[in-house]
Amino acid sequence: MSTKNHATTMNNTALRSAVSWSDIAEYVEKKPGNQWLKFNRSLFFGLAAVFFVVAVVLITSGLIADDATPVVAGGASAMVSLFIVVGIFQAKAQYTKEVRLSRFATDNGLGYTPKQGRLSRNGMIFDIGHSHAAFDIVYSGANSSLPFETGTYRYTIGHGKNSQTLYWRFVGIQMDRHLPNIVLDATNNNFRLFGKNISSNLPVSLKNSQRLSLEGDFDSHFSLFAPKGYERDALYIFTPDLMALLIDGAHDFDAEVVDNTVFFYQKAGYSDTVTGSPVEYYERVGQIVRVIGAKMDRQTDYYADERVGDRTVDVVAPEGQRLKRGVSTAVIIFAIIYVMFRLIEVFLDLVN
Repeated sequence: MSTKNHATTMNNTALRSAVSWSDIAEYVEKKPGNQWLKFNRSLFFGLAAVFFVVAVVLITSGLIADDATPVVAGGASAMVSLFIVVGIFQAKAQYTKEVRLSRFATDNGLGYTPKQGRLSRNGMIFDIGHSHAAFDIVYSGANSSLPFETGTYRYTIGHGKNSQTLYWRFVGIQMDRHLPNIVLDATNNNFRLFGKNISSNLPVSLKNSQRLSLEGDFDSHFSLFAPKGYERDALYIFTPDLMALLIDGAHDFDAEVVDNTVFFYQKAGYSDTVTGSPVEYYERVGQIVRVIGAKMDRQTDYYADERVGDRTVDVVAPEGQRLKRGVSTAVIIFAIIYVMFRLIEVFLDLVN
């Protein structure tokens, strides 16, 4: 069995630390990019003040002269001043988050990247849609006993007025062995109707024929999906003691095992890319990596796909590498409702 030590805890002090304007200025100065775009509080507040003074002068002169034109122009100038002030404080919130996460990464011997484009990962949230971007990526060093990364991932589905931008928090933990593609769909973040799961929170739909039943009451917390023929492999990995840890520490995360990585996914929002650095989240990340990730690493340390026949090659047979995708129950229900309404319309037209 693995003898690696996964007991290290994270120092979260920096996530609560005070961040001053000077701290932000020092941090921004060190960031790569065009210098003229650097955050300059005095310059922007000065611009806001100029627009505000112009607004006061224009509005006052317009009221005295009973002329609506200067009043309208003054109102526009006041709005510009307001937008600049709001932008300053939004930038401060953004940079405060980045400073704290940078300090947090330094304190724990981790790396930190504020923003990056599309990530080349094999998890289900990374190959959907377009306009991909990752934010606040905190990652372990190359020599870590249990390599991991966490961050927020964004992508857009659809185009124009029908587009929708989605955000996910993710934790990826690298295992020592390649494993079958297995998904744990948490039930408490799914759409439910009359106590029944109607639609999964997952960004993709999986064929229901790949779903396994778990022992005890685990089915009420997670739905487990494994490729056909890999049922025993899935149960070898997700033992009752591991499932108990998942219920205690990650019951509101969906999970996916793909290749040699286990990903944990949680729906997020735009605000998480601007101000999101809650201490509680990173405490949970630490628990997921330290407890659940370490347990999975030990659990799979000697896994081998018997279909391959040679453990030394560390591969999974093609039929176990990816789950088969299907159509969600919600889509089927909405399609049935749509067809019913169309049939009713046709019937009413015939009657009339």
